[in-house]
Amino acid sequence: MVQVTTASTDEILDGTEAALREALGSFPADATPEAALIFSCAIRKFVLGSRTATESELARRVLGSLPLAGMYCYGELAPVDPDGPSRLHNETFVALLLGTSA
Repeated sequence: MVQVTTASTDEILDGTEAALREALGSFPADATPEAALIFSCAIRKFVLGSRTATESELARRVLGSLPLAGMYCYGELAPVDPDGPSRLHNETFVALLLGTSA
């Protein structure tokens, strides 16, 4: 099975912001985020072109002063749902918050 998708640059960046906000929103209420790791698919770099820096600007705006590190990745592997098998994803953006509970 082959699935083909298209998205505008603005839609891709909206997805970036949504991933960042979801990471913050789903962080445990009894914990404090202390750092963030962000992973962007290398293909997004080519798709975003001159707007590539906007991803890190969004991370800075949404995550505030949290220490931040990240990298471009090639071929992200993860399950589509929590109980499913891992699959290859493409053009993804992942935000991971690290912290300690109270």
